[in-house]
Amino acid sequence: MATSPDAQLTIEEKFLTILSKVKDPELPFLSVLDLGMIRECSMAADGQKLVQIKITPTYSGCPAFVSIQESLKKTFYCEGYFKLDIKQVLSPVWSSDDITETGRQKMKAHGIAAPQQGATGARACPYCEATKIKVLSEFGSTLCKSLYLCQACGMAFDHFKCFPRKFFVKTAQA
Repeated sequence: MATSPDAQLTIEEKFLTILSKVKDPELPFLSVLDLGMIRECSMAADGQKLVQIKITPTYSGCPAFVSIQESLKKTFYCEGYFKLDIKQVLSPVWSSDDITETGRQKMKAHGIAAPQQGATGARACPYCEATKIKVLSEFGSTLCKSLYLCQACGMAFDHFKCFPRKFFVKTAQA
């Protein structure tokens, strides 16, 4: 009797495969893993087959977050995990630094300038790599993006705003 490839996977590998199927509704080519939203995903040690997930929204008022939580439930349910404990974790806050390199490449492939660490605006056009660009609007197709125009190729493009963690961390007073 042949075993399925899934039978060879560890529980962590299975969870990573499942989580890679949970997409952001505003950026459906990115998973919650690409965005770095998952803080923890594990099986409870009590033998109840309870999956515990800790997830951080990209920002506290993100309208897509409820949809992402529902997608987590549906996706795990379809994979045979019927008990989930999903906890929203707000500390540490999500940062655009949490986006994986794979996520950044997927953004570029879809015409979105990914945030650069330590930069507040787009540095280059995702289509032609030109750096002569200008801001058209501080708000793009969603609140987390701004709209730019490349002056070299003439293409308008979204830039995913930079949310550096250091912006959110309180520094000690001297």
